[in-house]
Amino acid sequence: MDNISFQDDYEGDFATRRALIYTLNFTAKTYLFGPVSDSSEGLIKKVQVDYHASVDTENARRELRYSATPQALKDYNDDNTTVLRTNLSKTKTRFDVTATSALAVGMRIIIDKEIMKIKEIVDANTIVVNRGYQSTAATHVENASIDVLTAADDLLVEPDDDFGFNGVLEQFSDSRSYSPTQQKDI
Repeated sequence: MDNISFQDDYEGDFATRRALIYTLNFTAKTYLFGPVSDSSEGLIKKVQVDYHASVDTENARRELRYSATPQALKDYNDDNTTVLRTNLSKTKTRFDVTATSALAVGMRIIIDKEIMKIKEIVDANTIVVNRGYQSTAATHVENASIDVLTAADDLLVEPDDDFGFNGVLEQFSDSRSYSPTQQKDI
């Protein structure tokens, strides 16, 4: 427990409304990498942390789980999904490609080393993106290859590469616990 603050607010007279607000500030300690078995690849492929509101270590059940896996920041499988049809400035967010059939809203694409996230597919040849998503916006030339960053790329991240994280937050009320030895909820 770091500190406790107390606030006593009145609206109108003393009988009308009174709000007592206690603010508790505390620090939670977490073992982000917990017990990890040795990996032949040398890279931890998934981290999972279960949070408990109780300090009763014998009977506490998870309430919140955060899981993180590596997210590729480069194209490993060189899929050449589509091609840029015109030069692209650093600020342009709407542009033409040879085909949008293999693209979907929410996908991460990469041109050269710039990662973008697709916001809208306008038609068969036009997309709208968030520029500089997990990277820095840059200029690109006509006929540059556009690759999709997928789960297949995430699986190919190597130990010395730069990578991001796919984070998933789950809430539970089922009173189960995670068993690291059985690798499942019990």
